[in-house]
Amino acid sequence: MPPKKGRKFEVDVQELHKKVIEDLRWTVDDHKLTYGCQLTRSELGNLDSFMSYINREGVHPKKASEELGDMKYTVLSDKTGQCEIRLSGKNRASFIRVDETRTVEMRQAGGHV
Repeated sequence: MPPKKGRKFEVDVQELHKKVIEDLRWTVDDHKLTYGCQLTRSELGNLDSFMSYINREGVHPKKASEELGDMKYTVLSDKTGQCEIRLSGKNRASFIRVDETRTVEMRQAGGHV
């Protein structure tokens, strides 16, 4: 039923913003990705699988790391959103998790952060 004429339509902007964010899919931004060392083919494959899975499925990076064989997703700083995953026994990939836009900003692959 349409609202009665003359009634104001009120919107809770914070609630609307929360709903919009909840509906967003996670994506990966790799334009700032650097390499700390030369990665093996297997490590590159793990990195590519992680980024592709997030872009394809739209899932949180923690879920992607678990679904791909427990890449040991670790939050390094809650304040900055810096996180890392394990590519192999010796190499990691670091990224910034931006919850507001549901973006994974890849920073470095290779070495320990």
